Amino acid sequence: MRFHLPTLLRFGSGVVAGLKEIVEKDLGVSRAFLVTDEGIRKAGLVERVLDVLPDIEVFEKIEPNPRHST
Repeated sequence: MRFHLPTLLRFGSGVVAGLKEIVEKDLGVSRAFLVTDEGIRKAGLVERVLDVLPDIEVFEKIEPNPRHST
């Protein structure tokens, strides 16, 4: 079984503002799913992304420093 996950990294000032174009044009995605954690939300980054992409699904029930059993 093979799994291929192409990755596009963009970083720098103003990248979040251009996120809609990146998702729709560069990636060709019509529905996005954001996996994040409480710390990123507390930093205000999730809200910034939701301002640009209000219809995305957000999953943030990430266990910090998870154990192997979880």
